[in-house]
Amino acid sequence: MQLKRIEKTHHADESPYYFCDNCGENLPQPFQYRCDQCGARLPGWPPLVHAEGEEQGKSRWRQQLNVRVISQNKGEQFLVLRATKSLPGWVESGGRIGHITEHGLHTIGRVVNTDDKDIQVDYGNSPAASFVEGQEVTICSSESNIAITQQLGFLFEMRRGFSDWLTASNPDGAVEKLAVNAPQLFETLDQSSLSSGDWATPTDWQSLDDFELDPSQQEVLAEILGLDEGDVSVVVGPPGSGKTEVIAKAADELATAGERVLVTSHTNIAVDNVIEKLASQDRHHVVRAGRPEKLSKGSQELMLSKVMANSDDTQVTELLTKVDELKSRISDLGEAENPSSAELDSKQSQLAEARRNVRELQDKAEAESTRNADIAGATIIRSHLGGLASVNFDTVIIDEASQITVPMGLLGMVNAKKWVVVGDHNQLRPVIKTASTSDGSPPADASLFAFLRNRHTSEQWLDHHYRSHEDIIGFAQEQVYNKQISVADSCPQGFTRDLNDRYKTKAAAVAAGPPVTVVDVGGEQAWRRQFSGTVNPTEVGVVSEIVRTLVNIGAVAPDEVGVITPYRGQRSLIADELTDFGRVEVSTVDGFQGRERDVIVFSAVNTKRGGLEFAGNPNRFNVAATRPEQRFIMVGNRSKIRSNAPGGSHLRRYIEYAGENGGVFDWERADWVAGIPSGRITVATTEK
Repeated sequence: MQLKRIEKTHHADESPYYFCDNCGENLPQPFQYRCDQCGARLPGWPPLVHAEGEEQGKSRWRQQLNVRVISQNKGEQFLVLRATKSLPGWVESGGRIGHITEHGLHTIGRVVNTDDKDIQVDYGNSPAASFVEGQEVTICSSESNIAITQQLGFLFEMRRGFSDWLTASNPDGAVEKLAVNAPQLFETLDQSSLSSGDWATPTDWQSLDDFELDPSQQEVLAEILGLDEGDVSVVVGPPGSGKTEVIAKAADELATAGERVLVTSHTNIAVDNVIEKLASQDRHHVVRAGRPEKLSKGSQELMLSKVMANSDDTQVTELLTKVDELKSRISDLGEAENPSSAELDSKQSQLAEARRNVRELQDKAEAESTRNADIAGATIIRSHLGGLASVNFDTVIIDEASQITVPMGLLGMVNAKKWVVVGDHNQLRPVIKTASTSDGSPPADASLFAFLRNRHTSEQWLDHHYRSHEDIIGFAQEQVYNKQISVADSCPQGFTRDLNDRYKTKAAAVAAGPPVTVVDVGGEQAWRRQFSGTVNPTEVGVVSEIVRTLVNIGAVAPDEVGVITPYRGQRSLIADELTDFGRVEVSTVDGFQGRERDVIVFSAVNTKRGGLEFAGNPNRFNVAATRPEQRFIMVGNRSKIRSNAPGGSHLRRYIEYAGENGGVFDWERADWVAGIPSGRITVATTEK
């Protein structure tokens, strides 16, 4: 991996995935498996991963947040910081934050809780103990770049033929595993094409939730169970197709047959969804590794029950419920006009102690139970840390593989000898900031899923959709999946309203609208320096009013409403407007993949061509439009989208689709202008 010669023949700003970092030869296609000239595997990836690490470091400094110290509790070693705006996504429970000074970045501690604009931090013995109330500080994420380190180490060993692992004199369990699995993995990848082997019959065709698997789910399950060492199964799992059910069933069947199974992904939510289903059956020794703050409540209950002496489910639930209740009470006190500072400090102290208790129990549970696990769940990064690093699994199942880069995905695969890779080429691709196309996505072959799918002799589709209203999924069915998926009869259908209904506000009219709704607003996109990105203030106001109305009239519970937008700045502005509706999740599209809500309100933001290409990217919009079960409300500037969006933009196509299969509401005219017949829902003229 010497780059000196390459630097003389390639410009510094040239994308590294277009040339081989081993010999310097130009690559006919980006992300080839081998260089045609020197035969090096994964040419271009080492410098690209290195560049990503450098960009992540720069990004931390760009994403600074100014805060003020609100309180300092030296006895319990925690402090509370307050920002002047809604908290960015990198501030989350369980994450580590640092303090920026003229001498560099100094770690403060781990985030215990976030509430509106407040951050409670457990700092232990860090320099934060010297902070005083009222002090202004600048913070940023202080998470390690361990993902980059793991990938570069793996790529380096790959280029050396894994010689260090194979010749280690006293290898630990992790090295022993890698020395066996890595050469076998690349022996499989070196083949001209990949295969999945014969099918096998499970003990039954019932899901863990006790419903019969549909034909496509049965085929996927049979293929997974028939894998031999060195086989790989590639599964296409469109939204709402029951992939979590199939993954859980496959893991259960494999464990019953005596195998050790790892369920992994790049996100915690994908792993939690599967582990919770498996844990509820209580048939196998199931382990979930990871930071407790990042795990679902169900996964935390699973782990804590393993180490709380003589505990029952009630005791474990009570401990985790206490954490939730303390967070809720802290939030209530923060909103009160004259909050009791003594009570607030007491509740924050109790929360810090409870969080530490949960963390210690989680660590103990992992240490005691990981090595004997039948089924383990962890992110790919976490699977190479702690006790899991030494566990040699028989089968690994990787979910959301379309969002995972090739090197990261191979790190997941090297945990086992048989591989199941589940993804969807029509959903989001990996985030690669140093290698993006004009619409913000990396080249198509950057993901593990595309890399394997393009080389596999066959693939299995989960082709029945079970989540969304038929009108909502109808767009993706036609425009994205080319009718390769069918809509189950169990999906919601139809829409009826009283032709004489009248509503006092425009938002009330929209709230009573059809499952597929476009709200036409006249706002323009704008650049805001504080976010280093694009926002649309007009849409912020309209989206916020619609969400408030939906919740206040009881049309939907607040935790069943999601607001999605392509941009972090727009997310922050909307979140600021909805601070009184804290249970309504406001997120970017990238942050919402894998989740679902009854109602999704989507803010398109863009009105200019370049931005519309980003927001209307088919993969990005497909994720947004397939999250809801009952309603999808898109807010955007219809005339600008029609005139400025590229011809294939899914924003433009969705406006036409809504006019034919739902309704288009003109916010300024306060009337339905397409889809719903004029006069079917009328807004009272008394509204200002």
